[in-house]
Amino acid sequence: MNELMLALADSLAHAGPEWVLALGVLALVGFKVVPILDRDREAARKLESKREERKAEESKRREEHDREMVELNGRWLVVSEQSAEAMRAMSAQMEVLNTTLADSKEQSRSMGREVHEIHAAVVPHERKD
Repeated sequence: MNELMLALADSLAHAGPEWVLALGVLALVGFKVVPILDRDREAARKLESKREERKAEESKRREEHDREMVELNGRWLVVSEQSAEAMRAMSAQMEVLNTTLADSKEQSRSMGREVHEIHAAVVPHERKD
């Protein structure tokens, strides 16, 4: 292993400053830039995780809202049906009242004719001379 290191150091010494600078940049990238990239990737994963949590919470809220809307629609249908039933009952009652009123009018006319006949029989007519 020592011989390998000596051979590497010797070849770097003869390669020139450009190679030494290039290896220094690679070492800098390896020790400084890679951890920064890892932190950025970790931050992106955390951000994505938070985004997924928010989506899950929003989905739960939407499901709850949908359940509430289904319940409200069910109640509305019950109330609507009750209202329609009340209107049908009211219509039937109005029909009965209209029939009763028509009968009452006919009886009133009949009584009016009888009273007129009685009046004609009881009250003498004035004669025109």
